[in-house]
Amino acid sequence: MRKKIKCKDTLNLIDEIIDSTKGLPIGNYTSQTFGNYYLSFFDHWIKENKRIKYYVRYADDMIFMLNSKEELHKLKDEIEKYLAENLNLTLKENWQIFPTNVRGIDFLGFRFFSKYTMLRGSIKKAYMKIIKSIHTKGVKIEKINSIMAYYGWIKASDSYNLLRNSVSKSIIKKFNSFCERLEIKNPLKKLVLVPKNKMNIYGNYQPTLF
Repeated sequence: MRKKIKCKDTLNLIDEIIDSTKGLPIGNYTSQTFGNYYLSFFDHWIKENKRIKYYVRYADDMIFMLNSKEELHKLKDEIEKYLAENLNLTLKENWQIFPTNVRGIDFLGFRFFSKYTMLRGSIKKAYMKIIKSIHTKGVKIEKINSIMAYYGWIKASDSYNLLRNSVSKSIIKKFNSFCERLEIKNPLKKLVLVPKNKMNIYGNYQPTLF
């Protein structure tokens, strides 16, 4: 921090936060900021020294895309050396090298392909479990909240068919009845009734790594 920050009051506050606990307090806003700052040196090395064009990082999860396994294995060895010598870090043991054209890239809850983006299987399964629960046990406010939370995942992927097939007319009817009692708008009604070619979430906001 002292490489960038010169204000003594700010540095004293940072010292207090860091010394207040052992390790990195996961969940604190400062942990995210400090973690990103700490790895920013690694980011600059990857982009400016190694000239890696296709590199994505979210917190400590990273993706590197090169043309061959040989190039990736060489880069992986160089990364391990850089992290150990410069940041006193070790690479996680669950690293993988694989072709992406068939398997896609599983990252941040999605499976990324060159022309489309799918939900991770476990997220789709959890979403469908809530839908099934609504069919069998009815609608509750926490289920509405859950559905709209999963909609945040769905709208960032090519999941139009999943949405239209899972949210049936009977689901809409149950939601209508529940929302009318609470005097709130049905959050799914407008979404499901919009035609595919006019659905704003379809194909417009999908994230991509390519």
